[in-house]
Amino acid sequence: MRIGIGELVVIFLIALVVIGPDKLPEYARQLGKALGELKKSTSGLNEEIRKDVIVPLNEAAQPLREAVEPINDSVTQIKSDMDKVTKTINNPAAAVKDAVVKEMKPEEKTETEGVILEKAESAENGGVS
Repeated sequence: MRIGIGELVVIFLIALVVIGPDKLPEYARQLGKALGELKKSTSGLNEEIRKDVIVPLNEAAQPLREAVEPINDSVTQIKSDMDKVTKTINNPAAAVKDAVVKEMKPEEKTETEGVILEKAESAENGGVS
């Protein structure tokens, strides 16, 4: 909730009429002190909650996070393997080419990729060129 300038002026004028000009500064000081005390107590309460509740909960959750991490790694690996299997099923010639090229030295790769793909496609079609 935010109070704009207009609302603040209205509140001030109402306070001036109700309290009177001679007591208004005294009440304003008391209100300022009360707001300062409220701020101190809420920040202290905030710190206590953080120290007594949030930090212990985070410490208790850490072993759970550590236990779940290998499972997440396994799921990622399984997804990767499934993607490879799907790629192999959908395009066996490209899968054979990728496997052969992966085993080759970098300088050999650029020269023979086309030949390997042709041979893989030929084998896929039953040896007919």
